[in-house]
Amino acid sequence: MLSDSNLRRAFVKNAVEFLKTHGFDGLDLDIEYPGQRGAAASDKENYSKLIEELRKAFESHGFLLSAAVPCTGSSADISYEVPKLNEYLDFINVMTYDIHGSYDGAVGHVAPLYASSVDKSQSAKLLNVDESIKAWIQRGTSPQKLNLGIPLYGRTFTLKDPKHVEIGAKITGPGAAGPYTKEAGTLGYNEVVELQQKTKWTVVFDDEQKVPHAYHEDQWVGYDDPKSIKIKVAYAKSMNLGGIMVWSVETDDFLGLSGTKNPLLTTINNELH
Repeated sequence: MLSDSNLRRAFVKNAVEFLKTHGFDGLDLDIEYPGQRGAAASDKENYSKLIEELRKAFESHGFLLSAAVPCTGSSADISYEVPKLNEYLDFINVMTYDIHGSYDGAVGHVAPLYASSVDKSQSAKLLNVDESIKAWIQRGTSPQKLNLGIPLYGRTFTLKDPKHVEIGAKITGPGAAGPYTKEAGTLGYNEVVELQQKTKWTVVFDDEQKVPHAYHEDQWVGYDDPKSIKIKVAYAKSMNLGGIMVWSVETDDFLGLSGTKNPLLTTINNELH
């Protein structure tokens, strides 16, 4: 679709009609990712053409146009003409999560705000929220257009040795699937809360990375909680960012097992306002 001007034109036309029909106020593009995962390198330029054409078609209707984007600067360099994203998009949702997972082969937090002392290489030191946001700003994005992504879930691991629970510890694979999300390597925050109420987990707040993790026997999970979210929202405000984006709303503690319904979303709203 990106590479064919006729298909882009049809997509833009259909998008306008769809938004009008259903009373939406905008469109968020989540193409993961132009020029990557077997896609043509020309997608980088053609993506810019698409968002320019969408912008022109949306203006008379007052529709918003945004995009979800990867967090690292190296990924942005492959996929986007960043100044054009800054020109044509109303805001840019930076997916500052899934920074680490069982695919790394070792324990790491899903969304660390800052680097850990365990991060020795230059590339490892870039894998955190702070460096990701700075990378987008350095490439020509207005801070006010950036929304910092916060996960309402955790990434889990099965430890090779339950005695080694530190960042970088060896693993045998992803953690056990949760009762609701049912996906190995992932637990919704609601599942984290429920598991911690049923079983004695050791909860640790990492003062280097400013995020919590918890472990029980051979299971380890890194996630965000109200404390780390307060710190991340304060960070977003200090960087003059546009706001906060989450993935995804249905894995907050919506039953209020922790004592508050939707504590993560509530914390975000309270801190922003």
